[in-house]
Amino acid sequence: MNCLAARRIISTDITNKSSEFIEHVANCSACKSFYEKQLKFNAVLKKAVEVDVPEGLAARIMVEHQLNQKKENTKKKFSWSAIAASIMLVFSVATVTTLQSPPAIAGVILEHVHDEMFLLEDKKHVTLESLNQLLKPHGIRADENIGRATHAGTCIIQDKQGVHIVFAGENAPVTLIVFPEPLDHSKKVNIGDDVFKGVLMNTKKGTLALISEDEVSLNKFEDQLKTSLMTFI
Repeated sequence: MNCLAARRIISTDITNKSSEFIEHVANCSACKSFYEKQLKFNAVLKKAVEVDVPEGLAARIMVEHQLNQKKENTKKKFSWSAIAASIMLVFSVATVTTLQSPPAIAGVILEHVHDEMFLLEDKKHVTLESLNQLLKPHGIRADENIGRATHAGTCIIQDKQGVHIVFAGENAPVTLIVFPEPLDHSKKVNIGDDVFKGVLMNTKKGTLALISEDEVSLNKFEDQLKTSLMTFI
C-alpha cells in the first residue's frame, strides 16, 4: 500500500483494520503522523457534538412557546418551526464551535482542509507560472515573493470551483484556499479550531483563506502574501 491509498483510508475510514493498512501506518512515519492528527480531529468532533442538554429543556421550550401562541391568537396552530429555532438557539449557546464565528463559509473551508490533510505532506515544486494559471480566473497574480508551493490544484467547495495551494511555511505548511465568493460583511476574519488557525480576507472577486497548524507560519505567510498580491487584496 502506498501513502496516497493509506491517507485516503485515514480520511474516509480511519477504523479500517486491514493488515496492509495497519502495516503501512506502523512503518511510515509520515502516514503515522497524519493518522494521529486525524484521530485527534475526530476526537474534537465527537466532543463537540456530545453536549449535555439541561433536563426538561425541551418541555420548558414547548410550554413557553404555547403560552406565547395563546397570547397572540388561541385559534392559531403551533408553529413547530419556531420551536425548532428556539431549540437550535439554546444548543448554539451551549456549544462552542467554529461555525459560531461568521461567516459560515469559515467552517466549510476548515472542514475542507481537514479532509485534504494528506496534501500537507506533498513535496512537489510548483512553478510560479503554474500558480498564476490557477489564480488568473480569480483575478489574482502572484510574484516570486509568494514563496515555495508544494501542491496546487482546483477544488470544489459548496459546488463552486476554487483553488487549493499548499506552501512550505516557516515551521509548518500553510494552505491557501481561493473561494470565488467575497465575504458578506468584513474585510478580514480570524477563524480556527483545535487543530488549525486561519484568516479570511476579501479580494476583488472572492475570498482568500490562509490555514496552518502553526500560528508563526500563518502570520509570516500572511505578510508574504500581502507583498506578493498587494495589488489584488
